[in-house]
Amino acid sequence: MNTLQAIKPFLQNVITVLADSLHAEAAIIDKNFNLITCTNNYLIRKGSEVHKPSVECVFKQGGMVVSKPGHMASCKGCRFQHKCPAKLEVLNSINLEESPIGLISLSIFESAATSDSNPNLKIIEKPLEETVKLIEAFVKQEVTKNQLNLYQQILQYTMEQVDEGMILINDQGVILDHNCLAKNIFTKKNLLGEKLPNLMHEQNLLKVSDSKQSNTSKVLLEGMNYLVSTQSIKANNVFAGGLVTFESCDPSSRQSSQLSEKQHDHILQSLIGQSELITALKKKITQVSQTTSTVLIIGETGTGKELVARAIHSLSPRFIKPFIAINCAAIPEALLESELFGYEAGAFTGADKHGKIGFFEVANKGTLFLDEIGDMPPNLQAKLLRVLQDKCVTRVGGRSTIPLDIRIIAATNRNIEKMVDDKLFREDLYYRLNIIPLQVPALRDRKDDIPLLSNHFFNHFTKLFHRPIQKIAPEFMQHLMTYHWPGNIRELENTIEYAINVETENIIQVDSLPEKIKQSEDQPQLPLRMNKITSQGKHLADTIDHFGWSVAGKQKAAEQLGMSIRTLYRKVREYNLTPSDRR
Repeated sequence: MNTLQAIKPFLQNVITVLADSLHAEAAIIDKNFNLITCTNNYLIRKGSEVHKPSVECVFKQGGMVVSKPGHMASCKGCRFQHKCPAKLEVLNSINLEESPIGLISLSIFESAATSDSNPNLKIIEKPLEETVKLIEAFVKQEVTKNQLNLYQQILQYTMEQVDEGMILINDQGVILDHNCLAKNIFTKKNLLGEKLPNLMHEQNLLKVSDSKQSNTSKVLLEGMNYLVSTQSIKANNVFAGGLVTFESCDPSSRQSSQLSEKQHDHILQSLIGQSELITALKKKITQVSQTTSTVLIIGETGTGKELVARAIHSLSPRFIKPFIAINCAAIPEALLESELFGYEAGAFTGADKHGKIGFFEVANKGTLFLDEIGDMPPNLQAKLLRVLQDKCVTRVGGRSTIPLDIRIIAATNRNIEKMVDDKLFREDLYYRLNIIPLQVPALRDRKDDIPLLSNHFFNHFTKLFHRPIQKIAPEFMQHLMTYHWPGNIRELENTIEYAINVETENIIQVDSLPEKIKQSEDQPQLPLRMNKITSQGKHLADTIDHFGWSVAGKQKAAEQLGMSIRTLYRKVREYNLTPSDRR
């Protein structure tokens, strides 16, 4: 996805307002000559095909006024030459760091023209220039946001390289960031947003704010002694926070890479649920976490694929090393390559003069999670395949290779096998990623877990919002149990958050459900037990479909589902499943 394509909804709104205010038609075209968006009449009158020489001319000059459409030098070779429907066209380039990334075109057609045979150019040019500035500012903001995300990843990488627990706090002692070793010290806590002095029962922790010296003390935490040091961080000579390090008084403890049984259980508890499907998934996670093989997590949006990936990393011998999560669909195509692989100084216009390391290097020795892998552009699919094969990376504009010791976990909510069949995803890359497939069940397939999940979110949000709500009404819970949850766990979480915000009583009632869920209750529902059997049978059949209905395929399916081959055959008979079933 390129830079302008990534902000298409914003661009659609911009050109709609611009076109309406000037009684004209507008279009935005990217540097690859693709029509990103346009007004309806523009599409009707000129279509989606782009005249490349005109675009190139705009990029070279920075802008262009076509006062006689169809009869100017730039119109040569255009399909509308000598018969252009436009009366006037004004085009301006859209730039990022002084390099064109696209253009905006404003056209007045014959049918849209006023009685004035010569539309006032000055009335058009000024709003167009201001619109270009607005778009450029928005693009720069999006790019900056992605860069800040990278800096955050680099900070995390740096913190993971030290042998001590490390926590970054603000001037109020609130935890802004931490490494894995620090998190393992406070095994029962979600550290981000918590006040560190409260967790440690140490209110003198921030005394360092008044001193240039670091503050060191011996503290007992979770049954172990640590030397805790706090170094102040100042901005413009004002205390802004501190860097807190935890050094175990037992040197041998730092050498251990084994998780305690307590830590192991705590990590798996983050995957809330006790259903057959989620129990089998937890078992599989424990098994695959001890290897370095690539994992492909498949599941619908909102099922918790990243949570599964984090659990695999946290249970692995790499748990003290970085876990870097990248959403391949969220980063513009023009930036994705340099973000993943990094770049050398001067690699392209606008590049940082010092160069930049990419996510692969940041995640070295740890785990790189590539979410929404199905949305990765084809050209980058080939480069990713090369990295996986060679186990090294070359920065953009660089010649030397950088060796990698890294585990790849990918995830997608798309039917990636169909994408392979449709030539939308490389077959060789698919087989390279699909060494260990993990299927994350949809919430409708594990409805037994809805009460557990609901109570978890209930406790979280009532505490977060300081709401005096005591419990969930049984009728409310029944509605949750019968709803089909197309948005899965994320939708359930949002539903509970919404209900806690709008509920006025001390018990969450049915009236506090979102309208979408209340309206769905008018639809006929299968009995809960029938729903459960049908959904579990579908999941079983889908898994066998994936591996094949041969004896070997069924054996792999049984392993994937965490059951014996005998149990699998019994369930196939119970649900009356056949290879021809199309569910």
